[in-house]
Amino acid sequence: MTTITFSQTRNSNNPFPKIIIFCCILTLVILGAGVSAHALEKHGEDAITAEQCYEKHGAVAVYLNPSNQRKVYCVPVPELSRFGIIVTSEEGKIITQFIKNKMKTVEDVLRYIVQSGATVKLR
Repeated sequence: MTTITFSQTRNSNNPFPKIIIFCCILTLVILGAGVSAHALEKHGEDAITAEQCYEKHGAVAVYLNPSNQRKVYCVPVPELSRFGIIVTSEEGKIITQFIKNKMKTVEDVLRYIVQSGATVKLR
């Protein structure tokens, strides 16, 4: 007859719990920083840069899209000589944020914002 015994000792070398805890902390840090999951997934580091530049420099212009009540912020990114865009919902929740890498002037970015439907200038 074969007897199977199970050990009651914990394997402290198992990395899985540590990975789960790390991912939870990273998620909280990202959400606390004001970066939306969509923005981070689609735009990566640019999303974080746009948020940081908004916190540091503010927006050069804010537009409202009257069809969905979203606000669109044009944010200077002097380190890259570019401009970022942050889009928020009517409630102020960040929907997305990114850097317009192919547009070098504020006029180009503002034209892009207006063409996207945000036609009411708030400031």
